[in-house]
Amino acid sequence: MGRTLFYELSGISLLLLLVGWWQGYLQYDKRIWLWLAPLLAYLAILQLWLWRFPSPVQDDLNPVHFRYGYQLKLWLCSLPILLLPMLWPAPTGWQWPRRWLLAGLWCASVVLATALLWVRIRTDGGVPRVTLNGIVETLMAFLLVPLHLLPLLLTLRGRLRSWQWAMLLLVVLLQFGSVVVTGTRAAMIGYSIAVVAIAVWRYGWRGLLGMGVALLLGLTLAWGGVAQRMADVKADLHQYEQGKMMTSLGIRFSLWDFGWQALQERPGGQSLQARDDLMKKLVAEKRVDHAALGMSTIHLHNDTLELGSTLGWAGVMGWLAVLLGFSLYTWQRGGALVPLMALSLGEVFYFGLADSILCNWQAHAQALLLIAISFYLAPLLDNDGWGRGGR
Repeated sequence: MGRTLFYELSGISLLLLLVGWWQGYLQYDKRIWLWLAPLLAYLAILQLWLWRFPSPVQDDLNPVHFRYGYQLKLWLCSLPILLLPMLWPAPTGWQWPRRWLLAGLWCASVVLATALLWVRIRTDGGVPRVTLNGIVETLMAFLLVPLHLLPLLLTLRGRLRSWQWAMLLLVVLLQFGSVVVTGTRAAMIGYSIAVVAIAVWRYGWRGLLGMGVALLLGLTLAWGGVAQRMADVKADLHQYEQGKMMTSLGIRFSLWDFGWQALQERPGGQSLQARDDLMKKLVAEKRVDHAALGMSTIHLHNDTLELGSTLGWAGVMGWLAVLLGFSLYTWQRGGALVPLMALSLGEVFYFGLADSILCNWQAHAQALLLIAISFYLAPLLDNDGWGRGGR
């Protein structure tokens, strides 16, 4: 359903662009080239890699090769969604019903959080992580964190009354609890960092104090799940110090080590089959731990190293240029787009360091939609007086 919705939105956006061009409603903004030019260059690099290197010989490597092609397809399909709000801006005098928007976002956040906690309570039989019909828990965390943070970011625009602060703290506790039950350490840390950053950005030390109290209460109430994941980290680190790499963290360290060595060995890029053969070679030479072999047919748990190990330095620099281009456009555009894009790009960058979003089309589509949502919401929030909200 999510993939179908993504393509339907892409098609509708393209149709609206054609209608707007025909009716003469489109307004050209040369600043879009700050992100569009590096994006097109990166897609050219990705397409060149797909043309240059054949499909892998091993069948279990084909899904990874398919996901590289799917990444290219997703970005190309998303271009109409991203261009529409900039070429056909919202009417200047349109005052967006902000309270209804916030109410809907908060309802979605609270319902998701409550549902996850309810499932965790119902399945509480020693299972450390929530499983929903086979949905990957990490992907659920990728979805939860930005969906929780978006209404929080929009709410902390102006001043709040005492009872509103109390309700907000309770909702933050509920959100944090739902992230904890996914069992994803990166999500727990990322949500906490983002909440504190948003509060400090809007309210200074008062926001830090308020959100700090909420997160401390959340840690106290959800200590069982947090303590379990902390214990897992300590056990992984202890085994890593003893040279035992077959743990969650140990496998990541092995993959990251291989990714960096692969980038040095093949700076011009290589096929997935060649990367797999190189991994086996380096393991045989004991330059990389054998724990990396278990993930050779999936990804390297890091976007930058994943791209570097296949697309070479051109892919790494191209992807970083895309993120920089979006950041430069946001800085030039200003207004409400700054915090919204900070949330969107922050998620892409943070989870890209902990996992490999670019090799998971569901999470990648989600990141693209978050960026698009930022483009659509920014002019509406600007009209609604975002800049007039005081600390």
